[in-house]
Amino acid sequence: MPTLNCSLQGPAHGPVTGPVPTSNSHSNARQVALKILSTSSSTSTKSSSLISSLQSPSDRNLCTNLVQTANRREGQIDDIIQRHAKKRPKKVVLAALKLGIVQMKFLDTPPHAAIYETLEALKTFPSVSKPQVSFVNAVLRSASNSTSPLSPSTSNLSPHISSTLSSDWGSSVMSEVAEVYSLHDGGVTLSCTDVDVVGEMFRTHNVTNEISPLGSVGVKNPGSIKKLPGFDEGLWWVQDSSASLPAILLKNSIERIKKEGETVRVVDVCSAPGGKAMQMGSWGWEVEGVELKEKRAKRMRENIERTRLQNKVTVTVADAKTFQPSLPPLGFLLDAPCTATGTGRKNVDVMRRSEAEGKKMEEELVNTTVGIWENAKHWGSKVCVFSVCSLSVREGESQVDTFLRMGGVEIDRIMPEEVPGFEGSIDEQGRLRIFPSDRGDGFFITRFIFV
Repeated sequence: MPTLNCSLQGPAHGPVTGPVPTSNSHSNARQVALKILSTSSSTSTKSSSLISSLQSPSDRNLCTNLVQTANRREGQIDDIIQRHAKKRPKKVVLAALKLGIVQMKFLDTPPHAAIYETLEALKTFPSVSKPQVSFVNAVLRSASNSTSPLSPSTSNLSPHISSTLSSDWGSSVMSEVAEVYSLHDGGVTLSCTDVDVVGEMFRTHNVTNEISPLGSVGVKNPGSIKKLPGFDEGLWWVQDSSASLPAILLKNSIERIKKEGETVRVVDVCSAPGGKAMQMGSWGWEVEGVELKEKRAKRMRENIERTRLQNKVTVTVADAKTFQPSLPPLGFLLDAPCTATGTGRKNVDVMRRSEAEGKKMEEELVNTTVGIWENAKHWGSKVCVFSVCSLSVREGESQVDTFLRMGGVEIDRIMPEEVPGFEGSIDEQGRLRIFPSDRGDGFFITRFIFV
């Protein structure tokens, strides 16, 4: 398709053809989406506030889907814009092109409806001129008539993330991760104090849900999290299925070694926002969560109070490289600070990370984790679990090699029956390497026993 010679000051083009959509067309959702996409902080708290301002749940869902898809498909959308516009516009005009392309190419909106609704939303911005509206009209019409295939989903990843994934795992895995990260499923996964109670409550309130073999509850298009049944009662908290595994694996080890009637004391390192600590507290364990930053610790305390677990879970603000528990914990969980490249399903920013930023972050976090491990291995624990929500070999497998060279521990192999649904993710050494999928985020988990 040849490039259109369009400019922001060019002549107006003809009207969009096709039937005009009815008034029930989520116009407000598109206006808010356009406003969010025209700013530089479309994943910020401000965007969440704008979406929440929409009165209709369907409008909120549509707006979220538009924004998320535009962000996740940025590379593919930019490729379409480059093929159909000679000059790349800025701010709201560029956002309008993204909004129209998202609807036509990724959300199966009929082209005439997508273009019409985009132009109507654009016209509500007082700073937009008629030539700019005509420009958007022309580019979108050209894109709608194109039969060129979409660029691959790998174009949505930054060169650094693509090269790192390819180097560690090969181009096939990199492509699979890119495809998962390009999708917006709108779902949320919950851990519960009592999954049967929560399941029954959701059924009573007609909340469509699915309980996983691990006991997590999946909810599609939940709307406002705080309005879901059981939130105020503290019966559940948001936690990915993969993220629930480290605590489950620690529990299995401790159940094998604890004495009858023994109080189980554990330390949860780098604990905020507290999902794993609340898991362990709900089992009746005494949990001390260690968190470096007071702001994150405050959020964790709020979560603990909502779930009524403050008698079991405490939070200590301290540097885990020097922290000393008051009593030797039977075990500890180190969900180490990492680049979080396994969380792209909900954190679109990890798809964009530059090489300079990524390498600096990884270097600092690996050094921090080694320092924490050197301190924690002297606490007198019998078992521990190490995990990272990263896809990096250096942050995962290589760190385990470092811990083994430092001595004092052996790998406690993870068995298939412990991780239903993730049996195929166990490697030859009995560790878990989970890649992102519709089952959960990417994680690396190793269990140790002290010798």
